[in-house]
Amino acid sequence: MDMMTAMIVFSLALAVLGAFGPLLIAFFPWVGVQTLYRPQRWRPLFALFAVLWSFTPLAAQPGFGTALVFVLCLTLAVLQFFLKPNLLLRALDQPRHVPASAAFLPENEPVAGVAAGDTAIAYPLSLLMDHPVINDTAGKTPLLIGWCAVCDSVLAYQAVAKGQTLTFEAAGFWRRNLVLRDRQTQTLWQHAGGETLIGVLHVAGLEALDTVLCTWGSWRKEHPHTLLAVAPENVRRGSLSGERLRRFARRVRLGGLSPLDRRLDGRAEVAGLIALGEIRAYPMEVLRERHLIYDELNEKPVVLMYDAGENRVRAFALPQAMRLEWREDQLIAGAQRWNLQGEPLSENTPPLRPLAVRRQVWQCWSEFQPRSSLYQPSEGSSASLPR
Repeated sequence: MDMMTAMIVFSLALAVLGAFGPLLIAFFPWVGVQTLYRPQRWRPLFALFAVLWSFTPLAAQPGFGTALVFVLCLTLAVLQFFLKPNLLLRALDQPRHVPASAAFLPENEPVAGVAAGDTAIAYPLSLLMDHPVINDTAGKTPLLIGWCAVCDSVLAYQAVAKGQTLTFEAAGFWRRNLVLRDRQTQTLWQHAGGETLIGVLHVAGLEALDTVLCTWGSWRKEHPHTLLAVAPENVRRGSLSGERLRRFARRVRLGGLSPLDRRLDGRAEVAGLIALGEIRAYPMEVLRERHLIYDELNEKPVVLMYDAGENRVRAFALPQAMRLEWREDQLIAGAQRWNLQGEPLSENTPPLRPLAVRRQVWQCWSEFQPRSSLYQPSEGSSASLPR
């Protein structure tokens, strides 16, 4: 390879890194998350040197080939200003809150419900697809609501670290999962666990809040005074729609730092529990078939319930091994009765302890919970576990 060819190849490589650097890490996670850290310092330099290096062959040997390389590098240099993750996936700051009594939303509309203190807020999934990162406040509690198209999950956190209130924006994807950047310190955070990845803030992670995926009617019935988050008028949406990104994620398998766990198909949805000293995933296919699953975590009985009409998974730790009957809005075991929140409705009845459920696809769950066990249906079930 002569010097001229080397300069052309090098300039093209720099131009591609400048334009697509934050996107390449999604396919090559072994490169390291540092490629997302403060990219505004690196990408303009890559683009500048790419243009300069591509101009040298053009000046030395004018021709169609060298001119094409120069135009391509110049185009990629300009393109980097439009391919920023925070512009493709634009965050929404402080959405409007509409009381449930004044909200016009279909009963079967899917929402992500979050309760912080005495305040309950529902976030329609359609809103999260337009704005995968939402910075909000519930009462006096600052919130981060994030939707990851790759793992198809919604998680909520208290947006406070070391006493500092933070606001977030999208920084890219890594390990089949959304990466966030806080605007105050430029620290990078992993969506899946809320932990810091790289930056000046070194904390164990953000405090997670229980996030309930269900229909608007189900959430409003449980929280009659809930608020509904809506986008203000004329707010700008990201350049990349959530539905398009979701379709892309279903067709293209991104890489992780660990091999894909073949116990289940990577795109299969699971309901995950991290409770009672154990981590276990339950295939949604099995839950949709059975509706009720009895299990044990660390030798303690638990039950998972799936309501197809509400598209909702509930999980409870049981005070003792028992079989429940599910009749409309009540759980019944002999003379004991509970509502669907696990609160007793009969005398001398202990409450059922609700367990937080995380719903996401298997490839993401297994990447960040490598020690997770997988619930296997017993013989006689018609459910199949795709591999």
